[in-house]
Amino acid sequence: MSDTSENLIPTVGEGFNLKQRFRQLWARKTTLGTMMMIGLSLGFLATYLPTPIYRTCTLLQIDPPQQHLVVPPNLHPAAAINQFESQSYYETQYRIIRSTATGARALRKLGLVNGAPSSNTVKSATVLLSHIEVLPIRDTRLVQIAATHTDPRTAAAWANAVADAYIDQNFESKVEATHSIYRRLTEKLSDGQGETSSKHLYETILLGINNTDVTSSIWSANVSIVERATVPQAPFRPDPIRSAILSLMGGLALGLGVLFLRHRMDNTIKMSDDVETYLHTDCLAVVPRQGDTYDGVATEAYQSLRCCLLLSRERERGNVVLVTSSVPHEGKSTTAYNIARALAGAGESTLLLDFDLRRSNLHKRLKLSVRPGLSDYFVRDFPLLQSIVQKTRFSNLYAIVPGKLPVNPQAFIRSPAVKRMLEEAGERYTWIILNAPPVLGVTNPLFMSELSDMMLMVVHCNRVDRKLVRRCVDSLTNTKTRLIGVVLNGAEPGQGSDVGHNHHDTESRPALPATVTPIRRVEWRAR
Repeated sequence: MSDTSENLIPTVGEGFNLKQRFRQLWARKTTLGTMMMIGLSLGFLATYLPTPIYRTCTLLQIDPPQQHLVVPPNLHPAAAINQFESQSYYETQYRIIRSTATGARALRKLGLVNGAPSSNTVKSATVLLSHIEVLPIRDTRLVQIAATHTDPRTAAAWANAVADAYIDQNFESKVEATHSIYRRLTEKLSDGQGETSSKHLYETILLGINNTDVTSSIWSANVSIVERATVPQAPFRPDPIRSAILSLMGGLALGLGVLFLRHRMDNTIKMSDDVETYLHTDCLAVVPRQGDTYDGVATEAYQSLRCCLLLSRERERGNVVLVTSSVPHEGKSTTAYNIARALAGAGESTLLLDFDLRRSNLHKRLKLSVRPGLSDYFVRDFPLLQSIVQKTRFSNLYAIVPGKLPVNPQAFIRSPAVKRMLEEAGERYTWIILNAPPVLGVTNPLFMSELSDMMLMVVHCNRVDRKLVRRCVDSLTNTKTRLIGVVLNGAEPGQGSDVGHNHHDTESRPALPATVTPIRRVEWRAR
């Protein structure tokens, strides 16, 4: 049978359920918590292993330049102060602050270099400026000169030195510009160039320059220090609180990414919708991952299974139910054990037979002796069925254990004595639960299916590839006995879709099937 829907996305019960998604994430809280702790650990290493970096700022106020000396604009275009865009002016000042000349001047103020500029001075200035940032404060005339360093005192000294160097350079450039105008006017007068009226104007300007204090009258100081840098008390980088928050968020994102990739790459059966979509059979119950406990949601799941079996039986006695799985460790024996307990708890006389000879463990759960068992019956050490039946501590529940492991288990199960034993058991017990070996790799379950009235397939969530499970289901459905459905075992919260939800939610409790397809009656003697 071809699986035409193998690559389709299930559409049964589609829709975003926030509560269900939260339960799914909560079920994987260990993975998320682990990833968050890894992220926090990496953030801790990134915070405390590197050398702390300190940062401090000197606050400057830079005003647009003002012209106090009235000079006709056509007198000397190069010396006149033009009206230009404020943005262009400030961008120029920011570049001047980070210029090599300003850096060299700051080094001299710090006493780190002496004498005329040299190539070493330029290199040292470049290193200093690599620790300097110019940070304009938006919509103001304020600018921060920020300095970073591993030593907090050095950071403060560098920020203040660069600010002082910029102010000095700004002032000296204005004085030099004034001196340049003065020299040019003097040269024009001494050369006797220009008309009489022009010479008179030059003389007037020179007289004004000589009679005016250059620093206070010609140009006003448009750069001032608002606040000097102080020695920082705490490191600027790394920030422990910020690192912790980012690390936790990064770990959470990594965890969610891992879960998403696992979900996308996972080709297993995850929820009841997958059973119907990929296996094309009914999901009778979803059993949560609760180990061997028999309470809560697990109890309701097994009670739902009991209801399905009670409604599916055709006769008062001898109803044989085969319980199997595709591979070992899917919870097949646990399911058979709990189904038998549920039926016995309803007052139905139930016999539990453990035919999983190589992995027998039901006798441990029931606290029974390992012998006598099936092997003793077949070798005729105990010719009567009742001689190997053991009474359990539960009312109406009896069991037959495998006994000593035979040399050839497959031949053992194919023995005609199996039919004889089931016929005898059918006369005494209402329900006979067969715990069969897994389907994959052996033919015993397929042979035993011919001796059963109905079959249950146990599938563990997130464990076996759905193509493999589908192949096992196809093998069972090709027999004469009807596969009534699948028990989804080991489900995490939120994986059950609309089957077997939390028992506190009365609306989501499993409902009894409205109609049940009759199960074929087995006639032993007709075979």
